[in-house]
Amino acid sequence: MSEWDTQTDVLVIGAGGCGLVAALAAAEAGAAVIVVEKRAQPGGTLARDDGAVPAAGTRFQRAAGIDDDSVRFARDLAAYGGDHDMPALAHRLAAQSAALVEWLVDVVGARLTLLDEAPLGHSAPRLHAPPSCRGEDLRDDLVSALARRGVPIWLGWPVHGLIDGDDGMVGAVAEAGPSAIARVGAKKLVLASGGFAGAPQLVRRFCSDATTAADDSAPGSTGDALRWGAALGAAIANIGAYQRDPVTGALWRTQGGLMVDGDGRVLRRDGRAIANLFAGGGAAAGISGRHGSAGYLAGNGLLSALGLGWLAGRAAAREIAAAR
Repeated sequence: MSEWDTQTDVLVIGAGGCGLVAALAAAEAGAAVIVVEKRAQPGGTLARDDGAVPAAGTRFQRAAGIDDDSVRFARDLAAYGGDHDMPALAHRLAAQSAALVEWLVDVVGARLTLLDEAPLGHSAPRLHAPPSCRGEDLRDDLVSALARRGVPIWLGWPVHGLIDGDDGMVGAVAEAGPSAIARVGAKKLVLASGGFAGAPQLVRRFCSDATTAADDSAPGSTGDALRWGAALGAAIANIGAYQRDPVTGALWRTQGGLMVDGDGRVLRRDGRAIANLFAGGGAAAGISGRHGSAGYLAGNGLLSALGLGWLAGRAAAREIAAAR
């Protein structure tokens, strides 16, 4: 009998914006992909987001007569975020932002249009959002694209732990239903399970000056990736940064997490990558400063989530193809 209940090339843990994009990017590059999500619906925090993705140098800006580029965008990110642990990632995401948005429109079929205003901190209009300014519409477009490609999203499948092999990560243990445990083998794993805004103990430890939203706005963001990564010796970065709800001022999303390289590979404390393990979105360190909410520039959350998902999914598929 095989040690695995099922196997795939890329296992994506979490079906928020990062996980959905990572799965699409890996599948487009030829990898077999499975997405597992512990909640009963996909989308993560997209359900309460405006779906606005910042990108500089897009064809949509050019058509609107807007002069912008990734250098200017990176400069805005640095000015707003200040000194933090991930400056190289901020530059990488800014440099890839136009290609990301155009891929979302052209390949995924996402309904994104350029908003005509530049929010505080942005030196040019560069937010690309659904016409409705509802993140749910972006979620629906991503889910539909996965369905067209035949990529399964297994809902109600919480992951209980990762499986480490002799040559890196090789799979995960998931709950496949009441009293049912499944061992899922994978050549690459992408952690897209969110941050830790829904884990009060971790919030008190790392973001002690933030208040948790009374309505439990991040029920799926319970710090799973942070705990798994710490057990593997992963480094963490910008762990005290977060985003506040613009209306209530309560904690909305954490912006710190596992340290990653420019393609989302999770890094150990000595700077070496943990083989076969990627992370993005709230699971990874963000680019919004080192502590507090003052470094959050409008759209940073989705830039990190979708950008790292796109880069990680493509990198995972490339590594699999190179090993064949």
